[in-house]
Amino acid sequence: MRINQSLALLADLVPADQIGKATGVLAASGSIAAPLASFAAGATSDAFGIRAIFGLMALMTIAALSLLPAVRTPDSAPPLGALVSQPA
Repeated sequence: MRINQSLALLADLVPADQIGKATGVLAASGSIAAPLASFAAGATSDAFGIRAIFGLMALMTIAALSLLPAVRTPDSAPPLGALVSQPA
């Protein structure tokens, strides 16, 4: 499901003539990140115990959320509530 959402975002945010390049970057980054994350989780678990992985993920989540205000959206983007269908 996450890949479909990422491709939908690419279709909305990337110019049509650069969709192929953006899709390639998305696929390559996922292919590189998966084995690196597995290695990092194993190394963290071996060095500090299995519970340290949860602390590391909490720190990464806080870091990602702190970057959220810096994310720019196109001026033509609909308000966030407009993307969610409301029950009748």
